Amino acid sequence: QISRFGAGQSAHVSAAQTARGMTSGPSARETGAVILAAAVFLAAISLSSAMGCYHWNTTSVSCESLNLTTVPEWSPNELDHITTLNLGGNRIPVIPNNAFQRAPDLTWLSVSNNIVL
Repeated sequence: QISRFGAGQSAHVSAAQTARGMTSGPSARETGAVILAAAVFLAAISLSSAMGCYHWNTTSVSCESLNLTTVPEWSPNELDHITTLNLGGNRIPVIPNNAFQRAPDLTWLSVSNNIVL
């Protein structure tokens, strides 16, 4: 027996059913939703892996204790939905005025335990 997993559900399909073509795949809508979710996830991974930052979820990023000396520069749209950003425990002495203009939803920022001037 083969297990098939769709969007949030699973179904068991026997080898005989598969051979007779009695299975149905995910709908185009389900496939599109999975592709979109994967794209959002991969964008988050690229941001976090590029700087060593960790995404707790789609709205929270931690760049804590990475020995950063400057506020990271993100490319357009990378911080569009980020509401929480932790830059604590680094060595960032200055935070530029425009450092977070690419994070329009940012509501919580930690710069604790830095040497901010």
